[in-house]
Amino acid sequence: MNEPMATYQSYLVRLWRDGLHAMWRASAQSVQTHEIVYFTDLDALFIFLGAQTTTSFSAAQTQEEAIGWSEEGASPGHAPVPPQPGAG
Repeated sequence: MNEPMATYQSYLVRLWRDGLHAMWRASAQSVQTHEIVYFTDLDALFIFLGAQTTTSFSAAQTQEEAIGWSEEGASPGHAPVPPQPGAG
């Protein structure tokens, strides 16, 4: 998900929190590539989505600073785990 696509992008966005007073977390899964990127807060998700629609270097740099991590680069023990559908 490093380079913005020219005319169309589609993401499955999931939101969850680990408790009633916990911060919202998110993930965005590319429908085209199936890559999942995790976010520790909603601001990071919004920065990521904004960066996907621009080709400016500063937006890409901000994206790298803001996003949590991708499924490929997740640090063990640090990746947020979304609740499974139907669980709960």
